[in-house]
This record gives sequence, C-alpha cells and structure tokens, in this order.
Amino acid sequence: MAYFLSNYTNKVDKKGRVSVPASFRAALLCEDNPAIMIYPSFTADALECSKFSYLERIVESIDDLNPFANDRSAFATAVLSIAVELTFDKEGRIVIPAELLAERNITDQATFVGLGKVFRIMSPEAFKISLEESRILAMKQRETFRLKGQTNSEGGE
Repeated sequence: MAYFLSNYTNKVDKKGRVSVPASFRAALLCEDNPAIMIYPSFTADALECSKFSYLERIVESIDDLNPFANDRSAFATAVLSIAVELTFDKEGRIVIPAELLAERNITDQATFVGLGKVFRIMSPEAFKISLEESRILAMKQRETFRLKGQTNSEGGE
C-alpha cells in the first residue's frame, strides 16, 4: 500500500488548477479508480482528500448507522453531498472547484499534506498553524501512542 507522506506547496492558477505532487499521484494511480476524492475536513481548515477506496469505507461506515438517525443524515450530507471526484489532466494537475478553494481560503498556493491514508490540501498559512498545533498536541500526548501490536511493557520509559 502506498501512503501519502510529506508536504508540498504548489501554485494554484486562476482556473483553480494545481499540480498534484508526483508521489501522491503515484499512490493514487495504483488504484482501480485513480481519481482524488475531495471534501471539506471536519478537523482542520483544509480539504480532505483520499483514494476512491477510502471514500467507499466512509460510505460503508455511514451506511452502518441507523438509517433514521440524525447523525447518519448529518454525516452523509456533510461529506457525500459536497464530495467531488477529481481526475488528473495530462500534466498531473487537478481543477479544484472555486467554492471549495474559497471556503478554505486557498488562493494562489496550496499545500499538500500527507497523512498516511489521506492527505489534505490547505493554504500554506493554515498548514503552518496546523503543524505547530499538532506538534504541541503530539508532545503532550506522546505517552499514549503505541505501535500497533505493541504491549505496554514494550513501550519503553
């Protein structure tokens, strides 16, 4: 499985076109459907992006909720009604809809932020703030982190 790692800042042109980092394109192109699924993030001033297969997991998780519950409708509306499937042009660019760019204050530059199975697109300024906040939180919470399969006695100090 290819993961989305690191961060890259690229120019956004007046039509909303932006070049997707080569390593991100490579991770997407190994899928049956190499499109980018994009929707507003719930946890950051960013656009959340994933492979189609990851969005399928989100849909399945929403479908597992009570079909008559308010939270099911809220999640479906907040994610699926706004989600957009973007494909690459021959130069490896995508066109992000203007309303999504405006909603997240992304103007002439976009920072692609790798988060493993997903990535974010955000303004460089928002990324700088998010990175600092994340570093502070991670330092405070570092003792709660365990490698998958690791027991408490293997955690070190």
